[in-house]
Amino acid sequence: MWYNPCYLQCDMGPDFTAYSSCTPPPPHEDPVTPTKAPCDPHKFPYKTLTYYNPHDCRNYTLYDIDAGCMPDWDEAAEVCEIHGMELAPHSEHESQDSLYRLCAANRYTCWMGGRPDEPGSCYLMSAEGYTLKQGCKQPVRFVCRTKGCYESCRHSNPLYEPHVPYCDKYGKKYDDFCFAKCNCEGEPVPCATPSPDPSPAKPPACDPYTHPYKTIRYYNHYDCRNYTLYDTYAECMPNWETAWQVCHKYGLEMAPYDDDASHDALTHLCAANRYTCWMDGDSGPGLCPLMSAEGYTLKQGCEQPVRFVCRTKDCYERCLHENPWCKPQVPYCDKYGNMYDDYCHALCDGMECYQECRAAHPSCKPHVPYCDKYGNKHEDYCFALCDGFGEPVLCAGLPPPPSPEPPSDGCLDKCDWKYPNWHVWVCDKDGNAYRNWCYAACNGCEWYTLCHPGGSGGGSPDADVEGDNVLKMTEHGYDYRMYTVDAKQRLPYDQAQQFCTALGAGWDLVPYDDFNAYEAVQKLCSYNKYTCWLKRKKYDALYPLMAADGSLQMQGPDQDVRFVCRKASSSSSS
Repeated sequence: MWYNPCYLQCDMGPDFTAYSSCTPPPPHEDPVTPTKAPCDPHKFPYKTLTYYNPHDCRNYTLYDIDAGCMPDWDEAAEVCEIHGMELAPHSEHESQDSLYRLCAANRYTCWMGGRPDEPGSCYLMSAEGYTLKQGCKQPVRFVCRTKGCYESCRHSNPLYEPHVPYCDKYGKKYDDFCFAKCNCEGEPVPCATPSPDPSPAKPPACDPYTHPYKTIRYYNHYDCRNYTLYDTYAECMPNWETAWQVCHKYGLEMAPYDDDASHDALTHLCAANRYTCWMDGDSGPGLCPLMSAEGYTLKQGCEQPVRFVCRTKDCYERCLHENPWCKPQVPYCDKYGNMYDDYCHALCDGMECYQECRAAHPSCKPHVPYCDKYGNKHEDYCFALCDGFGEPVLCAGLPPPPSPEPPSDGCLDKCDWKYPNWHVWVCDKDGNAYRNWCYAACNGCEWYTLCHPGGSGGGSPDADVEGDNVLKMTEHGYDYRMYTVDAKQRLPYDQAQQFCTALGAGWDLVPYDDFNAYEAVQKLCSYNKYTCWLKRKKYDALYPLMAADGSLQMQGPDQDVRFVCRKASSSSSS
């Protein structure tokens, strides 16, 4: 077949004239024969996973994780509309990013909004993250997202009632809460003073001030504070005033709603686990701020029982609470003779050098002694830098730094500093092996694959298959293994736990309520956009996993997911 007679004569010569027009191609048909799912997609109780995209301030929800009732494209769009949302479009960068996190990161294929010009074709994202055009009648998972401000507010906000006016902080009146929310500065308030709660909740049958709360802690590196979610089991949820007092009883403060770092921490602790949580801040008469289970900041009656989040205070406030004998205007000096107004000012202001060093050197490990140039021993590198003389070095008698030393150009040195625990060998097309992708990049190799056991070339990997495909690290006295890089070892929760315990004595999944352990799993999983199982606690109704964005999720146990095993390292147990 040729494009036209001229193309044919160019190939066959000017004397070739025996040709005719080609038979037209058959009409386009969907490559997949429509098959009706044995369920009603409009009513099916889908299992979902939600991601909040901070770039467009919308929630994206992946439907049908378990593939129980996957619809065709038209049905998927209808389900989104039923829930007051829209099918996530293919044409927006924020939507593409959210679909990649929810679908491709979990190896799912998902419908996307928008229709191509070709009849019978629809957009979808493949399990590899590519945007494709395929037949619209095949069963596929799908992602819905919240609509524009007013439509989303009307559907999801319990304060919305038509023709009930709300006012902005200047007293300007709007038709309803959502008009005010989307068009004014600040949080809207009822134009009239709200009536008291019609039926204030009865006080809990427990003492919130002494109750042994079950908690989850999250360290926020943006403000260097610990945030603690109280009452995960909902055994003694207090009203707003009591929650505020409980925080202060423990020397903490309630996490505020008007602080970006606080909002980020509340999203990780509350919305990611579908919890509603009190927040601190002014809200007007009879109302108090809270974060809904969907991640929205709302203002509701203060007497309802709700979970709450406390956070550590600034250094000076925390010092005053922990050292009640500290008296104002009683001067204290540091060891260099610098005078401060009182003990807590001396303690907190004198720590600025150490805090700045820890921020600049995240690889600095506490309790690893370093010495200054005169041999004086200090607790760690940053204490030696701030309190000693000259550049700190490891004290004599401690193991030397890894050898061989990195080259003088500094590229591999940065690899070792930023990724000290990465030992996943990669090979270039000629079979040359590199310790990890960073080493490969330093050597000018941008295209690589996982090495096969026994590979040849510079620095060939061990013959241990596990070393090629399992991320390993040792941190805080534990050995960690993440299964697996190529996603061939993804398992349901029960099988993942059985796999870990079968590794030998002491091996198990990683608990999610251990801060150091959670941080280790982040390095192995979410830093690589992987989702991984965590260890379930005895009374958890669902099963914990770390999502690709690093948040803690509680979901069903039957999906195939990567996982991390750990045990106490032999060096710490001996």
